[in-house]
Amino acid sequence: MSLRISSTLAAFVLLPACGAPESPPPPGTKVDCAPAGVDEFSAQCTAEVSAEGGTRFVVLWNPDGSFHRLRATGDERWLEAADGAEQARVEYAESTLTIGIGGDRYMLQADLMAPKPGG
Repeated sequence: MSLRISSTLAAFVLLPACGAPESPPPPGTKVDCAPAGVDEFSAQCTAEVSAEGGTRFVVLWNPDGSFHRLRATGDERWLEAADGAEQARVEYAESTLTIGIGGDRYMLQADLMAPKPGG
């Protein structure tokens, strides 16, 4: 009898997860990206820019919910990894930053990283 009660209880605990709505997309600006294993760039990622203590950060969100947090350097490197062990590779050409980190690649307009009034 305890097995039957346990099974019924487990079903009620798991049931809400079955029809749970998807999480809303992260806030920010849609940017072109090619997540690991994808050859072509498309506007499927999001860049969320913020400032903390005078330093600008960008979180690059992939469609699967994974992300990379980068810090603006204020020099010719543009960005560096703020968290994690993987180094960001950044190229600048014609006002566009192409960023590679891990197997993911992103393209952002350089002015996205420019300081904004009040932030």
